[in-house]
Amino acid sequence: MADDGDNLAGAGPVWERRGRRSGSNPFVGLIVTLLALFGALVLGLSIAGGSVASAGGRVDGWISAGWNMVTGGNAADAAAEAAGDAAEAAGDAAEEAGDAVEQGADRAAEELKGG
Repeated sequence: MADDGDNLAGAGPVWERRGRRSGSNPFVGLIVTLLALFGALVLGLSIAGGSVASAGGRVDGWISAGWNMVTGGNAADAAAEAAGDAAEAAGDAAEEAGDAVEQGADRAAEELKGG
């Protein structure tokens, strides 16, 4: 039986049949694609870095840099300033402790000379 184009029942050759359209949501497809790309990125970075932890640290650094760019704040600067303040306070405390030790040593030397 030859196909003369009058066959409207859809019983034509396989290559002329239209495939079924997928019924999934395009947004779900986009999310799945982005997650697959992210997984491939982490896999590649973990192979290059030698561990998943180093890849995670690198990705976390990128995310925090992007977040700081968007929000305008820089948590690293605030942390560095707090660390500098803590170091200064520790230095002052060490200086005071050194002065106290020096005074104690002077008193002990005077007691040994006098006694």
